[in-house]
Amino acid sequence: MLTVFINDLRILLRDRWGFAFMMLAPIVVASLIAGARYGNIETPKVLVPVVDEDQGPAAALVIDLLGAHADPQRMSRAQAEQIVAVENRAPVALVLPAGFSEQREAGWSTTVELLTDPANARGVTTVKTLLLLVEKDAAALEDPFAQEMVEMREVNLTGNRLERKSYEQNLPGFGLMFILIAVVVTTATGFHAERSQGTMERLLVAPAGFSRIILAKLGVRWLMGMVQLLALLVWGHLVFGISLGPSTLTLFLVCLLVAMPSAGLGLVVAGVAGSRDSALPLALFSVITFGAIGGLWWPLYIEPLWMQSMAPAFFTTWAMWAMTDIVLRDRTLWDMGETLGGLFLQGLFLISVGLILFRARHSRR
Repeated sequence: MLTVFINDLRILLRDRWGFAFMMLAPIVVASLIAGARYGNIETPKVLVPVVDEDQGPAAALVIDLLGAHADPQRMSRAQAEQIVAVENRAPVALVLPAGFSEQREAGWSTTVELLTDPANARGVTTVKTLLLLVEKDAAALEDPFAQEMVEMREVNLTGNRLERKSYEQNLPGFGLMFILIAVVVTTATGFHAERSQGTMERLLVAPAGFSRIILAKLGVRWLMGMVQLLALLVWGHLVFGISLGPSTLTLFLVCLLVAMPSAGLGLVVAGVAGSRDSALPLALFSVITFGAIGGLWWPLYIEPLWMQSMAPAFFTTWAMWAMTDIVLRDRTLWDMGETLGGLFLQGLFLISVGLILFRARHSRR
């Protein structure tokens, strides 16, 4: 028994990189989670574009009070709509209409306009709560016994519904995590299983060539990931009434391009790991890391600034944008061109790197 124990330990330690990743993986993952959720001394403030059409003292007071809880930035209405509806960097834009200050001074009820992105339901709720606090603070400063005189009128900039159900909010993140686990893990471990069984060596001596053989086998994992994601979305549509977007072609391309970098990441893991035993923990480490930084677990805006700046370098961020656009915002193929293009480029990059690493790893044997 001791001999078997020592032999397996030697096999495990033979792959030094794989062993190092196995040891570092839980430390890095725990650090990411702690840094994203608990590492900030001060929680990042929500960006709130403010369209000040009033330019009066009451409007200035509201903006100043809002600054204690959020990050209000004055801008034009067109700029505010761009940030909320197109760039999705803010969940709500506040419009203070002309005559706001005069109506407040006269004691009349006033209505402010909220330009919202209901796909970011948590952010919309947060800003609405902050505005209620601001209204109470402003009323207390002006007249401690005054009644609330501000009403909020919400305008959806990204769809035709002001509210989204909780399962619609959760589907993009949960669905992508499932696809990542399924595709990355099966790709990484599958390639190493064929190497350990000797199948890979026999295939690579075929006249088709190394890269073509690897790409053909990778294509199967890519296809399975696309079909799994498509089946998940169709099931959600049939059972829960989840939107699949305005175009079947857009839905197909989203599933295709989300699965592409997922398969590429699996190939990268297969190239880095030296054995199947080290490929599994490294694959899970990659899935957790990409999911955490890419916003699959929590909204990007609650992450620290250093993590937000890193997010676009991870394909999961682009995948989350694509899934959110099609499920919650009903965007067209034309509107999603930049996001889908980013997914394609990241998938191409990961597949290329994976081919280089896997070739180098295989050639050493």
